[in-house]
Amino acid sequence: MTMKTAGKTWPTGLPRTLDYPALPMTALLRGTASAFPDRIALRDGEETLTYAELLGRASALAHALRRDGVREGDVVALHAPNGLYHPVGWFGILLAGGTVCLLSPLQPVPTLAGQLRETNAVAAVTHPACSDATREAAAGRLQRVVTLPGPAGGEGAPVGGTAFDDLVRGLPSVPPEIGVGPEDTALLAYTGGTTGAPKPVRVLHRNFVANLLQMGCWRAGVLPEVHGPEVRLTEIPESEDFPLRLGRSIGLITSPLYHQHALMNLNLMVTVGATAVIAGRFDAARTLDLIERYGVDYTTTAPAAYHALLDVPDIADRDLSSVRALTSGAAPMGVAMHAALGEAFPRAVVLEGYGLTEVTSTATFPPPTPDTERRIGTVGVPCSTPRWRSVTCRTSAGRCRPVPTVRSGCADRRSPPAISATRRSPRSSSGTAGCVPVTSAASTPTATSRSPAGSRRC
Repeated sequence: MTMKTAGKTWPTGLPRTLDYPALPMTALLRGTASAFPDRIALRDGEETLTYAELLGRASALAHALRRDGVREGDVVALHAPNGLYHPVGWFGILLAGGTVCLLSPLQPVPTLAGQLRETNAVAAVTHPACSDATREAAAGRLQRVVTLPGPAGGEGAPVGGTAFDDLVRGLPSVPPEIGVGPEDTALLAYTGGTTGAPKPVRVLHRNFVANLLQMGCWRAGVLPEVHGPEVRLTEIPESEDFPLRLGRSIGLITSPLYHQHALMNLNLMVTVGATAVIAGRFDAARTLDLIERYGVDYTTTAPAAYHALLDVPDIADRDLSSVRALTSGAAPMGVAMHAALGEAFPRAVVLEGYGLTEVTSTATFPPPTPDTERRIGTVGVPCSTPRWRSVTCRTSAGRCRPVPTVRSGCADRRSPPAISATRRSPRSSSGTAGCVPVTSAASTPTATSRSPAGSRRC
């Protein structure tokens, strides 16, 4: 796609604000499964799940967890690497009414044990590669340890765990009736920022719904509609100008799903009915292979990974013309990398966004359509429905103070995706998550945490 400078920063056809449904985030999966039941939702090598199968297996897991005593608000750990069934575990816990606590497979057992204690987890969903560490960390405190299917042909659950297929056999493939609403906690996401030891941040269902709809509408040219317990998307007339295509796109997941960045990318794919191709440990040449093989049109990762892709010796000989968008965050990309990616991916628009765990994921994003202005080295404009103000933090009390204009300092942000509190300090922050360092220079800002309530100060 060719960048045009037209002096406008908002795509034609999209409203400046959105109405966010008062539903749990699983309403997005349910809506997509109704609209595109036979569409491949997940692909891991030769294994696939359609949207109907994803909802069905996640629902069966939800019934199994409910049968084992998991109730609304109970914390269930998800301890697994990237794979076909990681999303089944994610949605299964949510459909059971539970709160997911993502645990990294790279953490040592003592750290895992501390996180299980800190979050008061009652059960865990794990993977054959992680199950020994999960059970050792649990030390008999969990009601159930469920082992998801591993690669095709792999072994079942180790001693002390329950194999997924055995657990869900004969259970319904429709979601159970539960009492979860938008104000309930969907995820405990461990984040450290600059404040010391990682701590679990509460991300509510409404935070996910708001941010995923912001991301989906902005990148696919769609608007949400509520159909009972489901949220479905409809295309605006200008939707073909957007990089993601409702029910037709193929996205690539290269980052670890136990990190917020990849988790939100997965949920974005589900929201817009895309096929998510799940890669294992990042390998640059294999990533290009997957793009060519499956016709991937959308992916997101960090600049370091894009640098590795550009270093693949035969990248110039690859057919990467299927890619419509390359999105990035976590660090500045630079003008040279923009140019190199534009040459290697001739039809792709390169988009740098900005986000943080405390606003669920994405806070700002460049306008993605050909008729809008994008400036290399910037991170776009605020997503729908935020409130921003320029502040300076150089006061004697160390607090932020509003200023009329600022060339460098902080941007204080309030919006629906802003989280309300950390697990350790459940005081409300009135939806604030926001002091983000900003500068007039062309670079991606880096946030610093400020308070146990999840808002951001410099």
